[in-house]
Amino acid sequence: MRDCTYEDGYVVAERELEEGVEVVRIPTPAVVTIVTNSNTPRIASLRRKIDAMRKGVTVWTMKDLGIPPDWVGLRNSPTVVKKMLPFPRKDRKAKRVKTEEIGQMLEELVKEGIIELGGE
Repeated sequence: MRDCTYEDGYVVAERELEEGVEVVRIPTPAVVTIVTNSNTPRIASLRRKIDAMRKGVTVWTMKDLGIPPDWVGLRNSPTVVKKMLPFPRKDRKAKRVKTEEIGQMLEELVKEGIIELGGE
């Protein structure tokens, strides 16, 4: 995303595509995401870092925000993970081969069906 503004209840954003830039206008509420390199953060001075440490972080609870407990938490999440599977691991082997043994190694790999020789 290149630019994002709020206008009269709508989010107006420019998103970068391979062919150019597309401007989209969507009603709120909306979720907006950005790419990693979209912002160059300012380097905070030592004075600002010290001020930030002294100021601390404000923590708001559900009570502070007036949110009922049955609106939050895993039980009330609209997302449900039905199943998780581990990524299949492939057994990999390494073998150090001398230059003069490369031909023999290729023959073995073709014989075992690991690679297929082809040409033009």
